[in-house]
Amino acid sequence: MTSLGGRQTVTRSNTDAGGLSREALIGAKIQPRPDGCWQWCGTDNGHGYGLVWDGHQSMAAHRYVWLTLREEPIDGLVLHHECGNKGCVNPDHLTPMTQADHMAHHAEQAA
Repeated sequence: MTSLGGRQTVTRSNTDAGGLSREALIGAKIQPRPDGCWQWCGTDNGHGYGLVWDGHQSMAAHRYVWLTLREEPIDGLVLHHECGNKGCVNPDHLTPMTQADHMAHHAEQAA
């Protein structure tokens, strides 16, 4: 992962600390589920969200997968899990939104 002017990016040619390509790391840590979720089977943060170590820092697995496969910048945005599964890293189940919109969405669902 590199940072360009504060922007998080994942370079496809980079490898993780174990020498795996980005795609190989993702493939080794994902278990597809019948509901379409891609369950992260690597390290998690203790709250259900997956974590990835890129050799320099850790980042949320769903952000890592998004940046690797979608290559769409999401600076200043959070990724909302439409499926409700914190361990899901399927980009098709993630929607970028502001933190304020994310909090409003959860407050609306709780009401």
